[in-house]
Amino acid sequence: MNPVKGHSDGEELVCPNCDSVKIVTERIDQQFKYGVGNNAVDLQVVIPVRTCLACGLQFTDIEAEDARDIAIRKHLSVYLPDEITAIRENHGLSRQQFSLLTGIGPASLARWESGTLIQNQANDRYLYLLNFEENVTRLRLRTGLQQEGSSPNAGLEQAHVVADRQVETSQCRQFRALKNVRTHRERAASWHLRSGASRS
Repeated sequence: MNPVKGHSDGEELVCPNCDSVKIVTERIDQQFKYGVGNNAVDLQVVIPVRTCLACGLQFTDIEAEDARDIAIRKHLSVYLPDEITAIRENHGLSRQQFSLLTGIGPASLARWESGTLIQNQANDRYLYLLNFEENVTRLRLRTGLQQEGSSPNAGLEQAHVVADRQVETSQCRQFRALKNVRTHRERAASWHLRSGASRS
C-alpha cells in the first residue's frame, strides 16, 4: 500500500485511482521498523487507511506519513517541526534572522521546520538551548544582531547577571585538578632530604 499525496485540512479526499470522492477512513495500528541492522527498532503508530467505495482501492496519504514521522521523532527524543518553528517565532525572528543569529543554515532550518529532514541530536540540543531568552541574548551580543525595535543595550542587564554568576562560580574554583595523581604520589614517597644539605 503505497502512500499518495495527501490533502489539506478541509479539502475533500479523492481516490488516486478513479477520482471518486466516496472515501471512507479507518484508523489502524501499524508496526514499522526504523533503523538499520542491530540498531533497528519496531515502532507502533496509528495511521488512517482510506478505502474508495467506488473502485475498492485502499491507500494511505501524507497524514499517515506524518504519523510515522512523529513516532520516529518521539523515539529519537527530538523536536517536532512545529516545535522548531515555535522556538524561532517566540523570539520574533524570521528564518533569515534566526539563521544569521544562530549560524544554522537557512536551508537546513527550512527542512527542519517543514519536516523534510530530521535534525541530528547535536542540533536538537542547540535548539533546546535556544528556548531560553538569556542564551539568545548572549548570541545577540556576540553577533551584534539586536532585536527589532530595541536599543543597542537591550538585554545587557540580563546578560550581565548571567556573567556575574559565572564569575562567582569561577572564583570558587581556586585549585587546579591534579592530573597523574599516582605519579605525584610516587614522587612524594621517594623524596628525601639530601644528607649534608646545608640550611640557609
